[in-house]
Amino acid sequence: MNQILKKQRRWQKGVGLVEIAIALVVIGILIGAALQGKHLIDQARLNAVITDVQKIRINIQKFKEKYGFLPGDFPYASRDINASLSNGDGSGTLSGNPFLVSSSNGRFWAHLNAAEGMIPPSSSTLNYGDGLISCGLGGGYTIVSNPLEDMSGLWIVLGSKANDSSGEGPLLTPEQAQYINKKMDNGAPLTGNVRSLDADRKTTGKCIIDGRYNLSTSEKACVMYFNIDES
Repeated sequence: MNQILKKQRRWQKGVGLVEIAIALVVIGILIGAALQGKHLIDQARLNAVITDVQKIRINIQKFKEKYGFLPGDFPYASRDINASLSNGDGSGTLSGNPFLVSSSNGRFWAHLNAAEGMIPPSSSTLNYGDGLISCGLGGGYTIVSNPLEDMSGLWIVLGSKANDSSGEGPLLTPEQAQYINKKMDNGAPLTGNVRSLDADRKTTGKCIIDGRYNLSTSEKACVMYFNIDES
């Protein structure tokens, strides 16, 4: 009888170990699948940024070809696009708070979106997803002129809301910014038509070290800039 009980205990113990091993394998598979799923989602969001910027660039070129002015600068927008739009001054430059329709930087998006058939904003202020194009990573797109001495012209900004008058807050990790840059340009943060900067338009810090992306950090430290012209 004792021998039977001992065998039963050994069998039960063995079954318990097998069940634990199976459970650990299943948990490992589930964790691996979850991590792979997160990676695919993150990559899809980064690829969506590339699509967004390409579409914005195309729409800007279409606007310039049709109306002869930059969006936001068009002095006949209320006549030729939508009567509710405010007109630009035709100066050839854009400036001001990107979150205010009264500035040419904010008016840029009102003109561009209305030219594509969207309803102009009814509010005097803009936000990501409400007058401004939002991004799946958070934040969204604004516009800025001549952000640095060697970055002349008009640049699309991908960032977060730094304050009520700037969309140039950090949004991406250096790894994410490098991925987009390599897909669209030369992969270098400080040269080309796709660039990255640290907060406050600094060329070194958490995002960039020694002219390269700082891949040692996973912190959201980068703001990205895309010249409206690819060439």
